[in-house]
Amino acid sequence: MTISRRRGLYKLFFGFSVAVLVLAATALITGGAAGLANTRYFGLHQGSQAQFVAGITAGLLCLAAGLACNAVIALGIGKSISVEIFFCSLWALSLSLEAGRLLILGLSRAEINMAILTLLTRVVLFGRYIGLSAMFMASIFSNGFKQERLNPAIMIIIFFSLLFASIQPLNTGAIDNDFLMARGYRSLSGAFDLAIIGLIAANYLIAWRNNGNRTFLLCGLASLAMLGGAHLLRGSPSWLLLIPALAAMGAGAWVYLKNMYVYYLWR
Repeated sequence: MTISRRRGLYKLFFGFSVAVLVLAATALITGGAAGLANTRYFGLHQGSQAQFVAGITAGLLCLAAGLACNAVIALGIGKSISVEIFFCSLWALSLSLEAGRLLILGLSRAEINMAILTLLTRVVLFGRYIGLSAMFMASIFSNGFKQERLNPAIMIIIFFSLLFASIQPLNTGAIDNDFLMARGYRSLSGAFDLAIIGLIAANYLIAWRNNGNRTFLLCGLASLAMLGGAHLLRGSPSWLLLIPALAAMGAGAWVYLKNMYVYYLWR
């Protein structure tokens, strides 16, 4: 994939992030306070009122963070040859797909179709898997994986994400605190996510040892902050966790993009 094509994709990702943020906000505003209250009291959300509002806020923060990250890449550093920055833009795009859980709220004031609820849940799950696998692939490329293999790597990410998002069982009779349908094998999928995050950290440590450049150490730590902050915002956060999660995710993304951009600036 050429740099010019990547820059075109960055602009496409940025435009998509803007569109889904506007769409999700419109759906919430159209529902109104009374409509959103009904979604809670009619059993869509079983948590407290504070958790309900915190969940909405966390979803909006995910969309805003994804938009900000893709804006920096598309309008600023997109000319870099860094493949890692491309995978970071995929991670930011995955945050924008969290719009699905807010669209569920916007649609729930009416008779929401179970097929639509299932589809939106799987779209959000697809985004979460693609974000995690993109950051994992970025750590592999940091260890000397040839840039000519970018297209096959993207295909692997998409296939992997579609597969796991489609086969994860859903409980159509229950809704989790993140407004999505309850998922089966939560502990197993959580352990799998932790294993991938561990591999990401290990890959950057290896890259740091092999290259002797602290850029890879910083980017490894930044990746952990990005993924950890995103995990907290995607879950069922309390108000006490919203700001630390956003700060960790934002600072991690800034450190990651800045160091990767500088590292590849003269290469």
